Amino acid sequence: DPMFAPIDFVDWLATWVGVDFPYAWDLQRRREIVAGAVARDQRDGSVKGIRFAVELATNADVEITDTGGASWSTTPNSPLPGGPDFGVHVRVVADDPTSVDERRIGTLVAAIKPAHVVHTVEVVGR
Repeated sequence: DPMFAPIDFVDWLATWVGVDFPYAWDLQRRREIVAGAVARDQRDGSVKGIRFAVELATNADVEITDTGGASWSTTPNSPLPGGPDFGVHVRVVADDPTSVDERRIGTLVAAIKPAHVVHTVEVVGR
């Protein structure tokens, strides 16, 4: 249980669930992130999964706009859906927007969402 493990064990558990600590988070924050990683993995690709991961990483409010578009084809090797009107927009509303690395959040979102869905990230102050 990451909530009771020593710090070195928490960091080791993080590697098991694919968590990287890009910021100087304190021990309690690390515990919460590792504990939440399993729940996040159960929602990967969904708006809820993206919101959960970005909120956990930024400790800020997260607004997500998803076009909700979907596509399928009976023709093999058909082009994947995507484009400027199809995708996910993640808006992070933080007390201090300079404390949020927009590029890292973009990388996080890219790792969670379906590969063919385009995304944008915006970080703003309250």
